[in-house]
Amino acid sequence: MNIRPRSMKVALLIGAALGCTGAWALPPLAEPAVTRTETVRYSPAEAATPEGAAALYARLKAAAEKVCADPSPVPLGMTAHDPAFEACASAALADAVRKTGSPLVSMVHQYDGRAPAMASR
Repeated sequence: MNIRPRSMKVALLIGAALGCTGAWALPPLAEPAVTRTETVRYSPAEAATPEGAAALYARLKAAAEKVCADPSPVPLGMTAHDPAFEACASAALADAVRKTGSPLVSMVHQYDGRAPAMASR
């Protein structure tokens, strides 16, 4: 097989160019998922009144927003209007409410943070 040196150089350059474009076309390696947590301490008695449940819910919501916020010094997109932030905060809040096991906190969650009016006897 008789290959001229100039043809070989062109073939190598084309191969190198194809290899570079293939590298650009590959998706970047995903960063490992990081799970952040925030502990909210409360007493069961606190969640036993509508006002206490509403206050606890507000603290749970703030903690959910904190763990879902972008931790970088320069925000890269995880803001209050970002769908990914909203989905994260909503899921974290629902999980935190479920973990309290408090029917009143669950009710406040259903009413989007407002304590429902309770009938007095």
